[in-house]
Amino acid sequence: MSDLVTIVMPNYNCQKFIGQAIASVLNQSYVYWHLIIVDDASTDNSVEIIRSYEKVHERIELIALDKNLGTTAARNIGIEKSKGDLLAFMDSDDLWMKNRLEKTIDFLLHGDYDFVYSSYKRADENLAPLLSDYIVPEKLSFKDMLYHNPISIPSVLIRIGRIGKYYQPDVPKREDHALWLSILEDIEYAYGIPEPLFVYRIRKGSLSRNKLEMAKFQYLLYRRYLKLSFCESFYYTVHWAINGLKKYRKFFCYIFKRK
Repeated sequence: MSDLVTIVMPNYNCQKFIGQAIASVLNQSYVYWHLIIVDDASTDNSVEIIRSYEKVHERIELIALDKNLGTTAARNIGIEKSKGDLLAFMDSDDLWMKNRLEKTIDFLLHGDYDFVYSSYKRADENLAPLLSDYIVPEKLSFKDMLYHNPISIPSVLIRIGRIGKYYQPDVPKREDHALWLSILEDIEYAYGIPEPLFVYRIRKGSLSRNKLEMAKFQYLLYRRYLKLSFCESFYYTVHWAINGLKKYRKFFCYIFKRK
């Protein structure tokens, strides 16, 4: 199998976790990959850690930005620099299973798909299990994605050699969702893998996230980016909120127990 996968990883001040993230890429059973790490002008030791890997592994490329541009711009720079037939994403605090790339590529090629995603495990900062595994839907259309966003960015694989490159729109706090919607406007479905292939680390900052503010940004995704009517935008925002409560109901119980 000779398809080259480009992996795009933005980073900002993630010195605590980025070494583990890079190591999980290096440990992949599929070896034809190129990792582009776009550092968004970190002020910690992230760049030094990344360079220590770049010096040893020729498949790792660091792009160090002089000015902080935000995660969306950093990821889009990586997408622009990507090569090969396939594109994957990773966050600098997540961990891939050893067979993440191999299984995702096999699934994509066997089904002749253009856009696939996987299930994942959910853990705390120290990788202790926090919630049950999140098992994704079998497939998702544009219409399905209006109601919720079950696709996590470290699980995605896109066949850019066939459908071209898509970039994250400038949609505050909802860039990933907007990206999936833009792709699904042009292709019929994205297809899900029921097996968890990465670990999503739920960090302490997530505990204090303002849910009302997130709902506001979700509404603006529908209203301003998709140009839906007020009633449609409100309708889908309500369904997004209900689906989010279902997805993270045990997480909310965990928060309340800590208080």
